[in-house]
Amino acid sequence: MELSNSTGGRSSASTDNTMLTRESVQAMADAPEMIAAANAVAFCMADVAVKTPIVEAYQRQLLAKGQWLMAQAFVDPGEERPVILDPKLSYLLEEEDAKTFQTQCAAQAAAAGLATRIPGNCPKTESDHQRYVLELHMLTLARQYTGVDPMSIYQPADRKAYVVRISVAAGQWGRTELYSWNGRSWTLSSALVVISRSRT
Repeated sequence: MELSNSTGGRSSASTDNTMLTRESVQAMADAPEMIAAANAVAFCMADVAVKTPIVEAYQRQLLAKGQWLMAQAFVDPGEERPVILDPKLSYLLEEEDAKTFQTQCAAQAAAAGLATRIPGNCPKTESDHQRYVLELHMLTLARQYTGVDPMSIYQPADRKAYVVRISVAAGQWGRTELYSWNGRSWTLSSALVVISRSRT
């Protein structure tokens, strides 16, 4: 059985609830390495949830203030160069403008108390990468219980749903209700508040 694919492309390998039997869930809940991996994923998700609105807010403010234009290389001859206001499009800035933007972002991150492993990096990008690494580790460990190869789950929606299923099944936080997943985002919890306060 394959998951439905609304994008029209190939669907990922089956990751529905039939892969999580009562026995596999109990086995994961009893495995210390699975509990640790699931909790690490949950806390990293919380970290990303805290950083994302802060980072995106100052990025948008800086772009609005800078009024930097799209690099000439990305504009057809004779067309007007648009102002870049969306942080996701900041890679389209001229090299010097991009450097200025990144320097200003680093200053804003430091002012907000968002530390990075590598100076000058984007806190949100670093946390997103760490989340991916931790999720892959957790899903790799879970393969012995579910039989699902994490590399076979290539649709983002499928992967996110499977990550949530495994982390809730294996993580102690799922039973103590530290987090609540509504299908799109994590709701603020006491654990999130602690993380948020540590960043300020």
